[in-house]
Amino acid sequence: MAYNYRSKRFGGFVAAADDNLAVWNRATGYLDASASFDVTPNFTMFVQGSNLTKENEEQYAQFKNFWYGSSIFERRVTFGVRIRN
Repeated sequence: MAYNYRSKRFGGFVAAADDNLAVWNRATGYLDASASFDVTPNFTMFVQGSNLTKENEEQYAQFKNFWYGSSIFERRVTFGVRIRN
């Protein structure tokens, strides 16, 4: 299991009237997990989950109450097998 935290960060500038506004990404965190089971020495089953808490990234321009945009990231779950010779 892993938790990855992204602090507030600068995202660039956007033109506004006669000036430029700084765009900031809000702080966010992602929870990921994985597990595997060795069925035999040569055969492993696994499951991986990313962004289990369905976090999104939000941006604001210059001021925290001036919403600029969002990036929507879905939860992803992967199942699979590994086979070794």
